[in-house]
Amino acid sequence: MKNYSIILLLTFLAMNSAAQNLSWVTLTTGTTEHINDMYFQSPDTGYIVGDNYLFKKTTDGGITWTNLTAPTIGEKSGNNGRIIGIDHHGSFSFGSLDSGLYLTWEKGYHGVSTANEGLNYKIFGYDDSTQFCSIDGFSILPANAGNGYINLYTYGENCDGNAVFHNYYDGPFSVQRSETSLSSNVSRFTTVDADSFSSIFGHSNGYLLKYSSPFSVPDSIFLDNSGVSAVAFAGNNTWFAYTNKGFQNMYTSIDLGRTFVIDNSFNPPVFQNPFINEFSFLSNGIGIGGGKQFANSGAIVVRDSNRWDLYFTQHPINTVKLFGNGKAFVAGDSGLFMTTTILTSLREVKRQNNSLQIYPNPVDEFLQLNGLENFSVDNIQIFDINGKLIQNFSPYARRLDLSLYPEGTYIIRVLTEGKQFSQKINVQ
Repeated sequence: MKNYSIILLLTFLAMNSAAQNLSWVTLTTGTTEHINDMYFQSPDTGYIVGDNYLFKKTTDGGITWTNLTAPTIGEKSGNNGRIIGIDHHGSFSFGSLDSGLYLTWEKGYHGVSTANEGLNYKIFGYDDSTQFCSIDGFSILPANAGNGYINLYTYGENCDGNAVFHNYYDGPFSVQRSETSLSSNVSRFTTVDADSFSSIFGHSNGYLLKYSSPFSVPDSIFLDNSGVSAVAFAGNNTWFAYTNKGFQNMYTSIDLGRTFVIDNSFNPPVFQNPFINEFSFLSNGIGIGGGKQFANSGAIVVRDSNRWDLYFTQHPINTVKLFGNGKAFVAGDSGLFMTTTILTSLREVKRQNNSLQIYPNPVDEFLQLNGLENFSVDNIQIFDINGKLIQNFSPYARRLDLSLYPEGTYIIRVLTEGKQFSQKINVQ
């Protein structure tokens, strides 16, 4: 037993020394409660939520935090103030939901929204307020297939032991939809992400369910029987998925999620496979993931130039975020909050810029912006051909109404974290 422990310790040290030279800094959050989720609108301004009504805000990248007022509505009895999800919805023309922060309880009759950082709350209702027995997550995902709709997914398990999700499909004709999985898919939905065309759910039975539209019959993709813990779109037609198998559990797809194979570039030493529960990618070459290692410690995986490196943390990691400038945040149990900066190469910056899709062009009514979900957008502006500013749009806008513009050539400028993207558009 002693020899085994020595081998394990040497393996641990070897992996840390082999990793790329990133310096992870632990910042004080002023709490020892578990941080379950975070939302950052820029590398400076963000929010964390967690156990025992934890709800905090930072405006200096996590150096200092202020307490916000947690909701008191929508929570089932016995939940004990456990907030497990937070995200942001930017309202747009013909949308039905308010702009603001959306929060979800682990055991909730409803989610809640606040437009003023906790001063007031509204109920974000579900079709059937009794459908969730345990909620695993909440995500606001970008418009699918350029149709202008935003998906607000709440997912987990109902009290009959079946996987269940609720989707508020917000757009010109907003609808709510609830679905409980078939008996062959018992237990819970664990994760979800989307590209421009489809949403993919991870399931605790080891399957991925791919929905090409909110009302389609999903394609079922089996990975292994250990349960999918993380799934994410990484750009350039690439998806990553992770299971709890313990080895050979990183999967990748390079055909927009149609098929998944084991990612052999993820090859940690024996006994070092972490359990990853969330990813954040800038491209298929740059990303991070966070999760658990052994009983009570955590792990961070970093993908850079198509290789994976592994770091260990004092406590399990529950949520991660990576920005276009390379700034990364991870947060988890016992109030743990850490940051680093991943140096992105010029090749990767170019790849990030190419991920922004603006269409249709020419346009006669609405202009769609896709590919900004991993960036903090500072402003979106339209200029005439002579450089005169015509209109400022909300940084959260992804569907621009140009229906009243006279025919002609214009320039759209999107500023993201110090990087500028400009493109000519023709209004007809």
